Amino acid sequence: MALIKSYYEMAAKHFNAAEYEKAIFCWEQILKIAPEQLPPRKYIEHTKAKLQEKYNNLLKEIEALTNKGSYKDVIDLLKKQFGDTGMEMYVEQNIIAKLSLVAEIFNNCTGADKVSSLIRLSVSNYLNPKGNPKTAINACIYASQLSPENDAIKKFLSVLEKEFTSVWKTITIIPGIPFIEQKLRTALEYIYDAKYEKCIIECNEILELEPTNLLALKRLGSAYYALNKADKAKEIWENALKIYPDDDELKQFLKRQEIKKEERRDKK
Repeated sequence: MALIKSYYEMAAKHFNAAEYEKAIFCWEQILKIAPEQLPPRKYIEHTKAKLQEKYNNLLKEIEALTNKGSYKDVIDLLKKQFGDTGMEMYVEQNIIAKLSLVAEIFNNCTGADKVSSLIRLSVSNYLNPKGNPKTAINACIYASQLSPENDAIKKFLSVLEKEFTSVWKTITIIPGIPFIEQKLRTALEYIYDAKYEKCIIECNEILELEPTNLLALKRLGSAYYALNKADKAKEIWENALKIYPDDDELKQFLKRQEIKKEERRDKK
């Protein structure tokens, strides 16, 4: 039939142009007319695999752009691929709404400075369905303290407050005390009160914002040591010493730990 031949020709044209959805549509039309035909079924199966590969690559590109802070570029890429109205067919509408809001607030945020890094950390946890709301809020609060005149950060803080209301209410901000300093004091208080698990949580939250914070690394190791997890404490302190090789307190921690280890060995 002429119609079937026409669909085959259109399918081949679309496939060669990497327009896989249109190619599949043409082969599906052939099967509606002549369901006994076998080639379209094989072509559809093969093309679906190509389509999956295409969108896997697209998702990787979207993830890379998002991690880099190129939020507007992500929206532009999605529009290029699917048009203004077709994006929802391939990306969750909620994610598109969030991405559009972030792009509107920050445009692109690709700087290498500390504030830009904190914004990207915050946005990443806001956009990712498996992200940590508290990390999103903590990073944005810290960024707002480092850059108090930045209206975009203030606007995004309001977004986070509405989005994660229950988590927001659990966070205390003490006026006049830098956020990291406040959390370091809290971690120390947890050690004094023998609330070591809470100290570990607090220190890890600090290290999410400042991965090389010396006091947080020291207190994290101390909390694990107090929980009789000496090997974990040693690992943390040794890694900290690689960053701060001249820190005498870290050396003392490790030396004391080694002495106690030898004492226990001698008792046996």
